[in-house]
Amino acid sequence: MKIDLKKAYDMVSWEFLEEVLIHFGFSGQFVKWIMLEVTTTMFSVKVNGGSHGFFAGNVDSVNRVMETLAHFSAATDLEVNLEKSNVYLAGVDESVRTQILAKTRFSEGRLQVINAVFFSIHSFWGALFILPQSILKKVDQICRDFLWGNSANKKKVALVSWDKMRIPKRQNGLNIKSCSNWNKAYVGQLLWQIIVNKESLWVKWVHDIYMKNDISIWTHKTPIDCKWYWRKINAFKEHMHGWYNHRRYMLTQTGKYYITKSYQALMDPKPR
Repeated sequence: MKIDLKKAYDMVSWEFLEEVLIHFGFSGQFVKWIMLEVTTTMFSVKVNGGSHGFFAGNVDSVNRVMETLAHFSAATDLEVNLEKSNVYLAGVDESVRTQILAKTRFSEGRLQVINAVFFSIHSFWGALFILPQSILKKVDQICRDFLWGNSANKKKVALVSWDKMRIPKRQNGLNIKSCSNWNKAYVGQLLWQIIVNKESLWVKWVHDIYMKNDISIWTHKTPIDCKWYWRKINAFKEHMHGWYNHRRYMLTQTGKYYITKSYQALMDPKPR
């Protein structure tokens, strides 16, 4: 059984939004722009790294773009580099996707989809829960299969190991996030709140339930009958002890916790 919980964006009535904009006196042209933005799949064209407008997600729009590129090539003798050109598709059905790829002859930008779509979904839930390792491994597998074009009927050999794909771009990697370490970095924020004794209902609850007689989280011993979630949070202390000096978070100058800094420390655990 698969249950999908609706979020706020899923339940927006576009008709109601349009009526509200009109009621508040926005011009007809402005309302038209807003409705076009929120109800239509759009694409951006990038030339040498710079974005140049958007176009609707249909084959006719792609035809116009390719015709423009053909005129540009005829006038300048400059040609599109197919080996370095990509098209990023989202919100279109398989038929449209196939036609767009055939028309452009561009490769599909799978890496950007992984970083922008797949990882953002994982990041949303990883910020709230400690995710089981089996789930994190499955997410990694889905990303690997998508990147290399694997499916139930077709298997392709990975050209680069997954560990190397996670290396930052400055070290010649692709900077695909490690789901496991990103989840740990998020959990580290909960530990930081306890360490600095942040004013929050959750921190008060922890002190009332688990740390009545403990001054520091570092010396706290998890009770035998505690919840799985609390045991896992305490298990992560081993990764994070070196980030602190007398309750001060040392990975930033301000002492404020940053998930990105913690993630980088987990990926590169050498002394800093």
